[in-house]
Amino acid sequence: MLQDIKFEFMYRIIILLLISLKTFSQDKNLDDIYSNINNKENLFEEIYGKFYYTSSNREKGIYKSEFILESETKQDMERIYYVATNLFDTLFINKNIFLLKDYFKYYPLSMKIYFIQYNEKHFKCITGKAQSACGSGLERTFYMLFKKKNNDYILINSFESRFGNIKNIGDFNDDGKLDYMKIIRKGKYYNLDFRDLKGNSLNMGNMILEYKLNDKFKIIKNNLKDIKFN
Repeated sequence: MLQDIKFEFMYRIIILLLISLKTFSQDKNLDDIYSNINNKENLFEEIYGKFYYTSSNREKGIYKSEFILESETKQDMERIYYVATNLFDTLFINKNIFLLKDYFKYYPLSMKIYFIQYNEKHFKCITGKAQSACGSGLERTFYMLFKKKNNDYILINSFESRFGNIKNIGDFNDDGKLDYMKIIRKGKYYNLDFRDLKGNSLNMGNMILEYKLNDKFKIIKNNLKDIKFN
C-alpha cells in the first residue's frame, strides 16, 4: 500500500515536470519572435566601440561621455558625444546638436551605434537602455534614428520600447521603407505595435505576449497577418 502511494506520488511529479518542460520550451525570446517577423538580412552594421565618460561635474549635475572606436576597427565615424544634465540630455554628432525628449535619459555605457543601409538610403541608429531601467527586469530601450543627407544627419524618429533591440527596426510590411516596432506594456501583458517612420500604424494585426523568466515570452494571442509560429 505504501509503495503504491509512493509510486503514484512520483508519477504525478514526473507528469508535472514534463508539462513544465513543454510549457517552458514553448516560451520564446525576442530573437525567436523577430526571426518570424523581420526577415531582412544584413540590414544592420554595428559600429564597434563604446561610450566612455570623459568628464563629470556632480555639483552642476553635468556628465559628458564620448563614443570611442575600438582600436582595430577600420570603420569611419563622426565624433559623437552625449551630455547628460539634471534638466535634459543632448547628443552631438559633429556639429549637429540634438536635444532629447525630457523622458529620454540614456545610460551612456549601454549605448550602441548602428549603420543601416536599405534601398540605397543610409541611416544611423543609436540605441541604449534607460538610466532607471538598466539592470532591472523591465528594461526600456531608447532609439534615435537619423537619416544621412550629404554630410549631415537628420533626426527622423525617436521612440522607446520594452525589451527592445536593434531588430525593432525593419521593413515589416515589405513596402520598401523602414518601419519600427514598439513593445508596449498593457497591464500584465505586452503588445507589439508596428508603425512607419511618421508614426502611422501599419495595420498589421496584433500580438499579445506574457513575460516569463529569463527574458522569455509566451505568445498569448497572434493576429499578425501572414505570420505564424511553431
